[in-house]
Amino acid sequence: MSYMSLKPLAMEIPYLLLTTDASNMGWEAVCGNNSTGGLWSLEEQRNHINYLELKETRQNQMFLVTGGL
Repeated sequence: MSYMSLKPLAMEIPYLLLTTDASNMGWEAVCGNNSTGGLWSLEEQRNHINYLELKETRQNQMFLVTGGL
């Protein structure tokens, strides 16, 4: 499948933009004027970066749902 054949799931304008990033040391999220972040524990730092990115995304989604950010 070529990149040009990909289509968005929805054409709606998002009303909320959550930007996230993770590294082997820690993570960060920004939503509007609010931000949060932290450092991984030594045990967590041993995980693959893909796992850390997914974990961080899940944490931020839960934080947003519970009224954070």
